[in-house]
Amino acid sequence: MRPQTTYLSSLLTVLLVLLGAGPLASAQVETVLHKFTGGADGIQPMALSEDSAGNLYGATSMGGDNSACTYYEGCGIVYQLVESPETGTWIENILYSFASGSGGYTAATALLIDSAGNLYGANVWGGASNYGVVFELSPPAAPGAAWTETVLYNFASVEETQATGLTFDAQGNLYGESPGLATGGSIFELTPPATPGGAWTHNVLYSFTGLDNSPATPVGGLAFDKNGNLYGSTFLGGSHQGCSGNSGWGTIFELAKPATQGGSWTLHVLYRFKGENGDGAYPSGGVVFHGNKLYGTTAYGGGDQGCGYGYGSVFEVSPPTGSGGSWTETPIFSFDYNDGSGPTAGVTFDPAGNLYSTTQSNVSSVSSGEVFELSPPVTQGGEWTQTILHAFTGHSDGGATLSGVVIGSHGVIYGTTVNGGNAAGGGDGVVYKILHAQN
Repeated sequence: MRPQTTYLSSLLTVLLVLLGAGPLASAQVETVLHKFTGGADGIQPMALSEDSAGNLYGATSMGGDNSACTYYEGCGIVYQLVESPETGTWIENILYSFASGSGGYTAATALLIDSAGNLYGANVWGGASNYGVVFELSPPAAPGAAWTETVLYNFASVEETQATGLTFDAQGNLYGESPGLATGGSIFELTPPATPGGAWTHNVLYSFTGLDNSPATPVGGLAFDKNGNLYGSTFLGGSHQGCSGNSGWGTIFELAKPATQGGSWTLHVLYRFKGENGDGAYPSGGVVFHGNKLYGTTAYGGGDQGCGYGYGSVFEVSPPTGSGGSWTETPIFSFDYNDGSGPTAGVTFDPAGNLYSTTQSNVSSVSSGEVFELSPPVTQGGEWTQTILHAFTGHSDGGATLSGVVIGSHGVIYGTTVNGGNAAGGGDGVVYKILHAQN
């Protein structure tokens, strides 16, 4: 039987029970651009990326034409979607099909695209030690020829394993998170070689212990400030607030860049989630900067019941107003069963300052999810306004939204679902677009 989630998604998946039903907000226009059919076409698409020409790129956690991953019905693929200027239809080009050996398998992150068109990503299994790899895919010299995979790093231990949240700095160094399997996880850097073809250099910037409610399990993605300091979230750790058996509701952290080359990065915990009084619990989508503030989602919390109960939240973390002050966390939206539940993906902003993301559940379907927009308040201190752009049914429109969305070059919203695509229910996932009423 096919597993319905990858390791990464199962780590973050929340098992939420809907308590009732209510009216959905008015939906926008959702269109399926590609329906995955299994086999060589791929199964369970992860998050999307867009290049400067408006083409979409992504990876699937399963499927492909390699029979080595029999349990997963394939080891996953990397694909491109190109819109035909004549017909407006989108055409899938399968760029690469993973095998189960040294190249790794089961992709779990969005792909990075450099100026030369190379793609970068991570596989959570395979490689020299079967702890996953970071890879580069290089386009062929001649159109239509095979793409070339290069393994940039083989993860070698449970501390390093299963990278998420890859990002580049201005110098071309790669940064990412390892949630860890039996430890607190780590933040790492990969430095490109001085000469083409050389080996990339791996450096662990910080290792989390997870002991005594300290931060643990970094996931979702990292953000840089203008000084090169890194910011992120941990799924666990922080403070349990007296709740029995709890290992903390998660944290927001800064890794301060060393003052001298080769020095140590310094961890600063900016906020510890409390899981009560409207505060979130278990941040899982990483953080992004909008202006000088950080934004993200929590899978639980947002309610007033305490001990992390609630349907999730979207939060804002503001820097101190004076030197030596504390960062301030504000839940800008708390979910209930009428407006979605279980937001585990990261957020993105459009040029007007509206925030977009997804939830795992909606009022009509516990496992199909939705795409939502939060519009900022008109006046300082006012409330953000939610609009549900599309609630998935799990049928032909897709189902199970584990990834966030991309705001395309023309303001179109793009995303993926890992299930759905068939009118009768079920399926191997879709790539969709949403035409927002304001676009």
